[in-house]
Amino acid sequence: MTNFLKRLEGSAQIVARSLVGMHKKGVKVIPAGHKASYNWHEGVIYVPAYSYDEEGDARLPDAFRGTLDHEMSHVANTDTDILDEAIARWLSERTPNAARRLKSLVNVYEDCFIERRWGVQNPGSKRHLRVSGEYVIEVTGGAGPCDPTYRLKPDSPKMGLF
Repeated sequence: MTNFLKRLEGSAQIVARSLVGMHKKGVKVIPAGHKASYNWHEGVIYVPAYSYDEEGDARLPDAFRGTLDHEMSHVANTDTDILDEAIARWLSERTPNAARRLKSLVNVYEDCFIERRWGVQNPGSKRHLRVSGEYVIEVTGGAGPCDPTYRLKPDSPKMGLF
């Protein structure tokens, strides 16, 4: 991995502290694996780690930052107390599989809201979010990562971003 990519991953914690620190203290950023998520119970943002195969793609720094911006927006804009209550209610009223599908559907709508709001709160992030979305669509062949049919195209390079 190049020094630039190492610095970018290393700066994720600093960026999150500065942009999200006013909303929630103690949130950690861990670059690892291939998926992005925010675990509000642990106070951890997981962002995908780079791989050697991806280093030549000039869009990757913006796509990485867009992914980080998206997860930071969950920290700043998702009401996790309401979400926890809804998940518990869905699990008590439905099968676990139906509750999981409902949570995924709610997440799609919430993602639209939080990204729009984050772009208003942090105008410089709009480009990162746009590039990240375009990158996901290109690499997956058009399906969004929340889509249950989400798979990498067979001819896609290995990637650690999504």
